[in-house]
Amino acid sequence: MQPLVGDAVRVEAPHPRAQVLRIAERLGGRVLVAVEARGKNLLLRFEPKRVLVSHLMMRGRWSIRPFTDEASSAGRPWLRIAGVTHEVT
Repeated sequence: MQPLVGDAVRVEAPHPRAQVLRIAERLGGRVLVAVEARGKNLLLRFEPKRVLVSHLMMRGRWSIRPFTDEASSAGRPWLRIAGVTHEVT
């Protein structure tokens, strides 16, 4: 996720659970300032003072690819975070 660091990101929440938590509204437009692994957790730090904690359980994964306007064809991701040149799902 390092290519997204320093970008004001666009966030989409295709999954119903993420929509209920309003994650896209809370993080969209914020600058991603750091990504760090802590044990089994991935912490995404946003300005000002927002942290998204991701725990992928046994089968989860994040995928990074060059940014496109097309939706990912890999099912329904929990979150889609897009920067200037790359996106993660």
